[in-house]
Amino acid sequence: MEDVTAKPSLIKQIFYYPVTRIIIGFIVCVGMVALANRATSALLKLAQASEDLRKLILNLEVPVVAILTYACLYRYYEKRKITELKLSALPVYGLLGVAIGMGLQAAVILVMYLMGGYTVVKVNPVNYLLPGLLIAISSSAFEEILIRGVVFRIMNEKWGAVVALSFSAVLFGALHLMNKNATIYSATAIALEAGILLGACYLFARNLWLPIGVHLGWNFALAAIFGAVLSGNTIDKTFLTSKFTGSVYLTGGDFGPENSLPAVFICTAAGVLFLWLAWKKRLKEKQVETLEPAKV
Repeated sequence: MEDVTAKPSLIKQIFYYPVTRIIIGFIVCVGMVALANRATSALLKLAQASEDLRKLILNLEVPVVAILTYACLYRYYEKRKITELKLSALPVYGLLGVAIGMGLQAAVILVMYLMGGYTVVKVNPVNYLLPGLLIAISSSAFEEILIRGVVFRIMNEKWGAVVALSFSAVLFGALHLMNKNATIYSATAIALEAGILLGACYLFARNLWLPIGVHLGWNFALAAIFGAVLSGNTIDKTFLTSKFTGSVYLTGGDFGPENSLPAVFICTAAGVLFLWLAWKKRLKEKQVETLEPAKV
């Protein structure tokens, strides 16, 4: 008769240890996206597809491959349903997230405008929104799957929200040090304003659609609409051709508005608000659990 109290083998313990699950998640998700992009790029080159069509397909492929890879990997690896990507939550939390992300960056730009740091030079055709939209879709889903889906989720399950939020925020800021014109200050700003907010959004919603939506709306508003530098990266075609003038602390300088004090204060405040909402929601759930009659 099998001893159900026996401890799992050392190999099995290592294989299912949280750090191992994070490392495997990173390797598999990044690897699958890279392989898919390389294969698709080669096929499009053989088909002599136009540059615009190539960019469209490759950018849309990234979120699809990242989400499917994550869902399939952890469905079998962790032997559970992937509730954090439940499709029924996508319309509500996805759209809410996009609205929040765009609203926060609109508030940041408004502060800059009122303080004389932002000027609209030219309004361009609406189709100039497409390049920025594609980049926003691609980067938001990919980064959220890795940072909030893999790192934050697993650490939160094992070591709690404080450890998960602190580590994932620092990691998110540190990864942006690889971007053009990045500094320790810009990495710290990203960790505070985005790392905390996006982690708090996951805690509140208990799914990845809200942080993906916030991230998407954030990137889309800055890069595609307001014509700003996005984490050190510029886009040739934007809806508004704009000019930023003044102190780096006001405008963010060459790294973009995310490196500015208005962004740090506004977006970090939003993150703290979502942490409070997540805490209140959890307290309410616990109260309901205590009031429910015990199952016999």
